[in-house]
Amino acid sequence: MKFTCTQENLNRGLLKVQGVTNQATSLPILKNIYLEAKNGVLKLKATDLEIGMVTQVRGKSETEGQLTVDAKLINNFVALLPQDKVLLSTEGKHLLVKCGSHKTKILGLSSDDFPVIPEVVRQRGFKIKVDKFKKSLSQVLTAVSPDDTRPEINGVYFKIDDQTLTLVGTDSYRLAEKKIDLLANLKFQGSFIVPLKTVKEFVRTVDDADETVEIFVTDNQILFVYGLTEMVSRLVEGEFPDYQQIIPTSHKYQLTLAKDDLVKAVKISGLFAASDSNSVIFELKPTKSVLAISSSTSLGEEYSELNVKIDGAGDLKIVFDYRYLLDGLNSLEGADVVFWASSEASPSVLKSPEEKEAWLYIVMPIRQ
Repeated sequence: MKFTCTQENLNRGLLKVQGVTNQATSLPILKNIYLEAKNGVLKLKATDLEIGMVTQVRGKSETEGQLTVDAKLINNFVALLPQDKVLLSTEGKHLLVKCGSHKTKILGLSSDDFPVIPEVVRQRGFKIKVDKFKKSLSQVLTAVSPDDTRPEINGVYFKIDDQTLTLVGTDSYRLAEKKIDLLANLKFQGSFIVPLKTVKEFVRTVDDADETVEIFVTDNQILFVYGLTEMVSRLVEGEFPDYQQIIPTSHKYQLTLAKDDLVKAVKISGLFAASDSNSVIFELKPTKSVLAISSSTSLGEEYSELNVKIDGAGDLKIVFDYRYLLDGLNSLEGADVVFWASSEASPSVLKSPEEKEAWLYIVMPIRQ
């Protein structure tokens, strides 16, 4: 192998694939990144056997060749090199790197043992704008369960209906739903669950310069194609919960207020929330046009009032985990938030006046 490129391009490519490697594995090859110089590009590959990622670095390829090297070492090393041309070459099982005054030799492993990244048939899928898709995924990710013992909610639920994509995340304590329009639907209707790690890796590696992403789906795998990068992943087996049944179809209380005011009040009250429950109390007082937010622990107590018009009859007190409220509020687009509630035990809803029916966030109260 003999390949020349800029330090900046090489560093960007290595950063993309590094997150997929499995540093906790007992198999050394899965800790490595596969490098292959061919046809004027350097192809970088990484996999943990659940996710596989391939990206390209443009440059000048004089001699073809391939090798695998430790992902953590090569990433840290290249990131510290000067912004200059980088010459990569191989000598047996060693990768030789020249950049500026640096001449470095890194021991690698044969590429023969590197796992084959599956090919996904590019037949059934859809196309969507990257900026809209990335933002929408971020709006539901906070609600996804990190518990991998419940794989059916340890991922994002995708549902495609004609030209609309619905994304849903839940951990059974809150739920976020986002609907977005597709650019094109390539013969796909249906639903599937994408693992949490896969979605996070896509959000981490997609560039603002990537205008669109094509997504292809089979019975058990998904392929994301964006810019010079491709990522393939298994899909989660199992059924996503029937979440539609918990979305309130009506509400007894409604209020609209400035998001920043509510966020600040919840954060302040959260400082005095009990560490075991993280609970803050919402008191809706329609006759006084007041939303009171309070909390207390052995360290102190906090009480504040927000003046806001409340549609509803009678006072209502609801207890929430303040962290779940903040996750929903921080995912909301726009300056205002609409809050729906019905009782101290039923789900409450956060919505955005700007996004209307496109986004909603449901949070369950803490039962006293």
